[in-house]
Amino acid sequence: TIDRGVNHKVFTGTSNPLLDTRIQELQLYGEAGTTFQPVYWLEMDLNLSYREREERHSVTEQEGVPLSVLQRQERSEHRLENIAQRTSISSQIRSLLSEHDQLNFAGSASILRYDTPDSTNVDERDELLVTVGFQEVHQFSNELSVSLAGDVTLSHLVYLKSVQSANNNWNRVIRFSPAVTFVPSGRFRTVNQAEVLGNYTVYDFEDQAAYTKSFSFRQASWIDSTSFQITDLLGFSFVGEVRVYERGILRWTDFKERPQDYFVERTYWPRLVYEVTRDLRLGVGFRYFGQDKYRYQGGTKNLERQLATSGPTVALEWGGMGFQRVLLEGWNETQRQDGQVTRTIPNVSLKVNFTI
Repeated sequence: TIDRGVNHKVFTGTSNPLLDTRIQELQLYGEAGTTFQPVYWLEMDLNLSYREREERHSVTEQEGVPLSVLQRQERSEHRLENIAQRTSISSQIRSLLSEHDQLNFAGSASILRYDTPDSTNVDERDELLVTVGFQEVHQFSNELSVSLAGDVTLSHLVYLKSVQSANNNWNRVIRFSPAVTFVPSGRFRTVNQAEVLGNYTVYDFEDQAAYTKSFSFRQASWIDSTSFQITDLLGFSFVGEVRVYERGILRWTDFKERPQDYFVERTYWPRLVYEVTRDLRLGVGFRYFGQDKYRYQGGTKNLERQLATSGPTVALEWGGMGFQRVLLEGWNETQRQDGQVTRTIPNVSLKVNFTI
């Protein structure tokens, strides 16, 4: 039960005062699972879960509140009431194909029923979500390994009230990501990963609703993470990413699209980390982020805008007594648009962690 009280209420004039309200929430959750291992190199999991949440909203009794004000807010609060029920089933298969190969599969499916008791709340809907993925890891040697991963996600959103049914849609996400990990020694480690992603959203009644248009989002990215211990006290790390993505209007039946926007993003962050003492480390680096936005006009891609943020970074990390950690970070960020400096923003953050 959550009670919200307003200390000062004014019932004069044309304003609508906020009254004291109450939210009552009831949750029910249950899960059952089993693990099966028919042979030593194959293991399977199966889980079934159910979650239900009921949310009730009301206005608490108060003296001196005009009846019209009370009834108006009661209608507003009742409109927020909902009952959500989600049933899920998931499974994992882990197989050790050989001494150097491991293949894993995972899948899940869930159905959400979102009911709204108030007839004026048109957000009543059903949602179907299905995800299937795999990962294969091959160990060439103790220093080099390669992994291939991919997944497909399908979701279907269906509004039960006709006033919202134009927003019914299918969303399909397809992803493929290979990665290479190379650790030739205890001082050097590099991980390189690429990813290709396609995201397609198709409306069920696109032909009947002029304001809903199916769209696509396609992306390719390359990520590098490298660390090198120069000496016992001095280390170097680098994180870099190049991301290219495109958005467009989609014709799913013909599987054709008309691209609208095209983006190229680059992120680079080299750092030097010096171990001042056993518990104290100092990091100094330079962070850069740049984005080029292109607009399609008549099939031609034209540069529309260039954004960039860059500046030096510093971090001071202290870990003491095994259960405390303090991290102080700073970044003097200079923002540019189309090559011109727009502003400079100093950023400072402090994080304190305790392990109990």
